[in-house]
Amino acid sequence: MPDQIHKTRSGFPQTIQQMSLLFDQLVSGVVLIECQTRTIVYANQVALDLIGQAKEHVLGRVCHAYICPAQRTSCPILDLGQTVDFSERILLGQGGEVPILKRASRLHLDGKDYLLESFTDISAQKEQEQILRDIGLRDPLTGLLNRSALLSTIEQQTYWQRGAGDETATEPSMLLFGLDDFRTISDTYGHLVADKVLMDFSRLIETTVRRKDQVFRWGGEVLLVWAQDTDPDAALQLATKLKFSVEQHAFPISGAQSISCGLATHRSGESFASWLSRAEYCLSRARSEGQNRCFSWEAFWRGEGTNFRIVWQPKWESGNDQIDHEHQALIRGANLLIRHYLYYRDTSDPADFQIDLHQVIDLLAEHFANEEQILADVQYPDLAEHRKLHQELLETDRVLVARYEKGEISLLKAMEHLVGDTLVFHLLMEDVRFFPYVRN
Repeated sequence: MPDQIHKTRSGFPQTIQQMSLLFDQLVSGVVLIECQTRTIVYANQVALDLIGQAKEHVLGRVCHAYICPAQRTSCPILDLGQTVDFSERILLGQGGEVPILKRASRLHLDGKDYLLESFTDISAQKEQEQILRDIGLRDPLTGLLNRSALLSTIEQQTYWQRGAGDETATEPSMLLFGLDDFRTISDTYGHLVADKVLMDFSRLIETTVRRKDQVFRWGGEVLLVWAQDTDPDAALQLATKLKFSVEQHAFPISGAQSISCGLATHRSGESFASWLSRAEYCLSRARSEGQNRCFSWEAFWRGEGTNFRIVWQPKWESGNDQIDHEHQALIRGANLLIRHYLYYRDTSDPADFQIDLHQVIDLLAEHFANEEQILADVQYPDLAEHRKLHQELLETDRVLVARYEKGEISLLKAMEHLVGDTLVFHLLMEDVRFFPYVRN
């Protein structure tokens, strides 16, 4: 740091007592610290008020960890050589941390070196900035956190940075749900009534979720609950609780309502986009099977319920006859595999399941080759990346099937990747990107 020692100038007060007459008139806090001992030798009344202590309790105290959060060997100025010139800092006070705008200079006075620190309380400014940030992170209609807030939450989490083998931390679950008859409400009563119902719905969800959960408005009448440290069973319990609360609530004008909910628990190393796609698929399944339903990805793959099957989604139709025909054939093959597992897993020879798995993989490999040729013919710009993804999916599927054959993992684990990740995820997240290029 450039030496900021200011030699005593002609006419400058020569003693601390004389200086206090001047500094006591300022509207900013002023503290004088002796460099050698690092003790506070003077503080004006504004500084004392911010610190929240009487003068006799402040003078003679070491500044480190008393009014400054820095430790004795880590003084920004004396030890680290930093310049503090109208910099935002923290002042430690009796009432907690006080944000300040601070300036510090070194001066030589009466044969000793001192730090002269002056600072202004910027708490009100910081509160205003926080209000403005909150406004930017809140949906203006419902008051819920918006997508920008969700992106901020994602950036603050470390789930996406851990390796896929890290199984130690408890993962969060995502609940995606909306009112079943919201469009009917809007068409029947108009947008103003629909808005009132949506606001009432949002308040109800906020008061029903647990303290640690965050509620976001995802879009339209669809809300998203980020359920921290929540396993699949706890997530399903929470979804059931929300469903019951909505059923029992009397909405203005529209009366009784119901929700459909899709939920998925984050998997170690999984991207947010993949996690969201699983939750969106589950919401789509819940809605396609009727109103007032909850569909859990994890419960689905445990074989719970009567609808343990992959349901073809209209949005998976690419518009290319060959691709759509092959996609539908793969879904049928996957459902046959699921049915075989569901009804015959206790009586079938394990070799039969191995044959089924290899047949589905062979169909996938053939389909991927055909699809890549079609994409090459239409000069799809992301073909190289798409081909690489195909190779990675097939390689992982073959590895998992081999591990199942060795008894290292369960059949369900191998099936979840083959059917869930390779078929469903690939259709949901990747194939839809090339649809505009291949329409007949």
